[in-house]
Amino acid sequence: MRHAAIFILLVLASGCTGRPDVYAVIQDRAYTPSEFRYASQHKDFSTVIAGNPFSQPVRQVHDSVLSAMQPRNWWSSEAFTPRTRFTDKPAGLASPYRVNVLLNPLEDTDPSRYCGTPKNSDSHTGSDKKITARMAFCRDTTLLSVSRGAVENIKDSNDPRFHQVITRMTMALFPQRRDNDIDCGPLKRSRSC
Repeated sequence: MRHAAIFILLVLASGCTGRPDVYAVIQDRAYTPSEFRYASQHKDFSTVIAGNPFSQPVRQVHDSVLSAMQPRNWWSSEAFTPRTRFTDKPAGLASPYRVNVLLNPLEDTDPSRYCGTPKNSDSHTGSDKKITARMAFCRDTTLLSVSRGAVENIKDSNDPRFHQVITRMTMALFPQRRDNDIDCGPLKRSRSC
């Protein structure tokens, strides 16, 4: 089922010429939509961003990423839109949940490292021709889901296509059902429905 979902996502992405690509959305067996809803509901969602593929100041790039991640940009049903704010300066009690964002990560970065503490050394500057990104939804050091994206021929983080790829990646990072949930009908409710 997981392979079918990834194949469908790739087909949909390839049919959108000129649009940024979001691909290879992977869920770990530990992922459940209900855990994401618990982690995000009415709370700041801790977000750690590493890398700066642009010639802009780091703070400006990171603010662009955070702005694009916000649920106000999501186009999914209101019932599934989280009441949260993605921020690199969360208020309130520390949470074991966070999103790590790597901009232009090194291609050989092992996904098992995505939930460590990302460092700028995990990314490369690139040539501003193609920007790649990885997002990881983490519970402490446990990887729950990953999304990947790319966009070409952009000059800075204010480009609407850069915002679009970050928004789509964020939405893809938190699917509303697990790939292996087939018993989500009214009589058979799995814990992740």
